[in-house]
Amino acid sequence: MYRRELLCVAAGVAVAGCNAAPDDETPDPTDDDERVQLVHHVLVRDNVGTEEETVAVSGTLERLDEDDDISYVELRVRFLDEEGEALDTTTERVEELDPERDLWEFEVVAPFVGEQAAAVQDYEIEVGTVL
Repeated sequence: MYRRELLCVAAGVAVAGCNAAPDDETPDPTDDDERVQLVHHVLVRDNVGTEEETVAVSGTLERLDEDDDISYVELRVRFLDEEGEALDTTTERVEELDPERDLWEFEVVAPFVGEQAAAVQDYEIEVGTVL
């Protein structure tokens, strides 16, 4: 009898989070977004050769249509080693975008320091927007 009660409780817990309406989901950034473009981006290092070495990607985004009201821009940066293997993927949101400006600066910092940061040799970047 105890086993049957336990199975019923477990089944109830497993189903509890499954009834959310699709409208409750956070929209994903659009792929191959044509609302903004990367104008400039570069790999930046600080404290090179030390235990505090950091690495980031910084750059500038441009809104392509000045009448387009964008609530935020999401950036995904995949940090790669010298063989092109992914060390980490970091996602940052650029929020509170000034509607009077068409260019926005960003910086996506890798989540590690020292030797791990020094291992980053390249990166891939994606951008998306949500209304």
